[in-house]
Amino acid sequence: MKPWMKWTLTVLVGAVLVHVAATWALPRVIMNVAMTRIGGEGGINRFSHAARATHEFKAVVRPSPDLNYSICVLDVGAGPVRIEAPVSAPYTSVSVFAANTDNVFAQNDKDAAADGTVSVIVAREGAETADASAADASANVVYLPGDKGLALVRRVITSDAQNAQLNALRESSICAPLGS
Repeated sequence: MKPWMKWTLTVLVGAVLVHVAATWALPRVIMNVAMTRIGGEGGINRFSHAARATHEFKAVVRPSPDLNYSICVLDVGAGPVRIEAPVSAPYTSVSVFAANTDNVFAQNDKDAAADGTVSVIVAREGAETADASAADASANVVYLPGDKGLALVRRVITSDAQNAQLNALRESSICAPLGS
């Protein structure tokens, strides 16, 4: 084999390895930074209610100033976590993300329970959730591939007056270990 062919092959193999490593690691690093920052502010298995986004303040990546964000860093290592979010007009959504940024659950106000609440029980993949399902038959049971994740509740703000009402509603949202 000619020297330039060895060099080209080495560069190509190196490029493929760097690409695979970056593709695998980057989402996990980004989510870890976000969870560390948010978890430090609001704690684990507890909602942190972000201030309204402005050009100077951004609690989440690419926020909309027309949305209120409530964020809960999840740790399901010790057991399932319950998320309950009362819905509000004109739009509310609840999403759950795994530690690698995979969106494992999303539901909006159109699919909320009859009582106007989105209820989710988040557990680790392979965990026993018989108690979780028995606790609330209307709750969705979602599995994370690991112990860590993130729940995000988004609510549309139609006016400054409604924003004050939404803040009170956000305070009634629950993110806590199941049974607490």
